[in-house]
Amino acid sequence: MLASGKSAWGRFNRASIPIALVLLAVVACLVRANGIPAVQGTMGRDEARLALAARGILDHGLPIMGDGFLYTRGLLPAYLNALTFAVLGSSDQAARMSDLVFSTLLVVAVYQLGRLAGGPRPALAAALIVAFSPPLVLQAREAWLYSTFLLWLTLAVGWLVRDAPGDRLRAGLAAVAALLSHELAVLFVPVALLIDLGRAWHARQARRRAGVTAGAPPHVTDRTWPRSGRMVLVFWALLLVGVGTVGALSMLLRSQTLGGPTVEIQEYLRPGFDLRGLTLSFGILGRWHPWLLPVAVLGFPWSRRSWRAFVAGRGLMPCLLMAVVVICFNSFGLVRRGESRYMLAAVPFLAVAAAVALDRLGPPLITALTGWRMRGQMRQLVRVLLLTLLVAANFDPVRLVLDANARAVPDTWVQAVADRQPTDLIVSFAPTLTSYYLGRTDFWLRTEGYAKYVWNAPPPLRDVHTSAVVLRNQGELDRLLLVPHQGRTVWVVLASDPSTETLRVLRAMEEQLMNLAVETRRPSDGRVVLKLEL
Repeated sequence: MLASGKSAWGRFNRASIPIALVLLAVVACLVRANGIPAVQGTMGRDEARLALAARGILDHGLPIMGDGFLYTRGLLPAYLNALTFAVLGSSDQAARMSDLVFSTLLVVAVYQLGRLAGGPRPALAAALIVAFSPPLVLQAREAWLYSTFLLWLTLAVGWLVRDAPGDRLRAGLAAVAALLSHELAVLFVPVALLIDLGRAWHARQARRRAGVTAGAPPHVTDRTWPRSGRMVLVFWALLLVGVGTVGALSMLLRSQTLGGPTVEIQEYLRPGFDLRGLTLSFGILGRWHPWLLPVAVLGFPWSRRSWRAFVAGRGLMPCLLMAVVVICFNSFGLVRRGESRYMLAAVPFLAVAAAVALDRLGPPLITALTGWRMRGQMRQLVRVLLLTLLVAANFDPVRLVLDANARAVPDTWVQAVADRQPTDLIVSFAPTLTSYYLGRTDFWLRTEGYAKYVWNAPPPLRDVHTSAVVLRNQGELDRLLLVPHQGRTVWVVLASDPSTETLRVLRAMEEQLMNLAVETRRPSDGRVVLKLEL
């Protein structure tokens, strides 16, 4: 009778969980889509740059910008955007379509990874956390790199964990796709290396315990170590070629700029042991999901048996490793420690690790603390309750609503310049933004940090993406814009009111332009649009 009940419960799970997962994915998609603005002009500088690359793909087959610059960062998202533009036309909503789809599929990928790590129950809890995670939902509304990158990274880890026939090839291809989406996917390399080293060591120990030599038949070797060495080599060849390709493209990307080929490496990477960076990373996770990291720590091996599984790359080990590597990179590898955007990569893996750790260790911990021994269905019920509490602790409906409403603007700077004429000049704080929406940018207000974005040529400096002339101080403002273009109408798009600008030279330039304006327009997106008659 009991066996029959368990069988019925198993059949119920097999039938209900796929339906629940599909419904969860649909709800996650609706939550993300609900906050996407309906008006045009809501993209940021990075989003607009990727959209310009997508337009270049439609025109040339390659992501070539208007000034002939080959933009190779985020190649896969750029081609996905180009496909969307070809089908739906160029718009803010079309640019965000692939991110919406991939961020929704991430929920399913997290479930599959969680099922491999601990079974369907914690997997569904992890998928619920990811589906309604405020930072992931917010990122899904941006036409940028992270949604695509996170999906492929999660798939690569999942296939590496499962390691069934053909999974090595799938994991390698997924890792390459992640690398071509965002260079942060290079963090997968040390994790994969540790997993393979652990599995090799574990397989060797298994052979020793079986009392056989290295030439033992497959049935005495550990099943987690792939039987085909050829597929391991293919996997690592794909991974290393992908890393080399992304690295070479990154160097070539900057070789013709004023900053040189290594400018981004010098600007972003500075390894060093700095506890302040670790504090900042923990603070980011604490604001997002305060319970994920403490609960996930329970998943570290505390017994000899769990340590063997950990070393063999089973269970929580890959997810914990990915989370640790991301946190360490964000804390000790960057010039600006504690970047919130990089911490996004830790959230899916922490969700899986926390859910599986609580499912496994929750009842034993309660027994150890209270002396209450649970058996059978009571033990299962406690696990369900604990996972429900974990999901509830990470669910923040107020934050989701606020984030959605924050983007519901009735108008943007694009509508504020709707009456401009084709011969009017355009001055912008972000040339990729104005070039994407208005077709061109004539001048770029920038006083520092421009070296990696301008051609290595004599002044006046020009932006590599749009050919806009850089105005770095009031002298260049007068000499390059105000004096030569007397009698022209000029539209100036500023990020915000000049009084909020922290850089003194840039604030002085913006205030000078504001004093010359015949009209100041302030759309609801916070931008400031000036109309000048020179």
